[in-house]
Amino acid sequence: MAGNDIVYYVVIYPPAIPDANLINDVSAIMLKDAYTTRLHLTGQMPKIAGQYDSMDKAEATVLQLKRLGLVAFTIDNIDLRKHGNIFRVQTLEFGKQELLLKDKNGRERKLLSDEIFLILRGLTQTHIDTEKTVKGPDIKIDWAATALTTVITSGIMDSGIPIPRRVETKIRETSALIEPFLRLYKPESPEPSAEILRHGTNYSFLGAEVTTSSLQNFNTIITKLRDLFPKAVFDDRLTKHPPSSIPSERAVDEVEKNCKLLYFYHLATR
Repeated sequence: MAGNDIVYYVVIYPPAIPDANLINDVSAIMLKDAYTTRLHLTGQMPKIAGQYDSMDKAEATVLQLKRLGLVAFTIDNIDLRKHGNIFRVQTLEFGKQELLLKDKNGRERKLLSDEIFLILRGLTQTHIDTEKTVKGPDIKIDWAATALTTVITSGIMDSGIPIPRRVETKIRETSALIEPFLRLYKPESPEPSAEILRHGTNYSFLGAEVTTSSLQNFNTIITKLRDLFPKAVFDDRLTKHPPSSIPSERAVDEVEKNCKLLYFYHLATR
């Protein structure tokens, strides 16, 4: 299949109890063995169970799965891997019926209390670059230190004792930080309207409620968001699936994929 072709995925949300009859029925529809089907029907995350080269085939499969009482939907590979520029919040201002958000560049975004239908809480991977100095295997003479050992005896200057020193090199290291986040979604777009990071937020707007604990401050924001958007679904299951602690684009992509799948799941069950 060419790289530019559209692939249509069929996604299943696992039922509470996948009994043997259901597994057999889904296996027949998806043309999968029972073991693979059982994996698709367990857990608490939407699972990609199959892929097709046309929307008609994918939707026909989804219809059969829905007749079995399952939550199922389609998503294509373009929507799944498309990532827009996220509006990353630095400070917030809560009103009675609206929320004013500002990023680090001073740009503003306003959200009304009836606009948000989903709040996702999860863990993502961010990168921290640090620079440190290390001593390598190469040795050179430190002439400045050598000069300090030079002595003058009877008017004659004796050469100093050569002082060897290992060559120092500056290196940059990238380490991963597991970062809690909140994402706010409107029903009309799978891209989040805003993202709030625990360590990227200026909590001074909390005033008397601010504490020395960023976790407690982060939880205070969650409470305020849920109060302001009472109709929004609050989903924190991504906190139970932390990304790898090893710096990796794949770990970040997995978080993005799971956010998209949860968005479309909640849209399908809305």
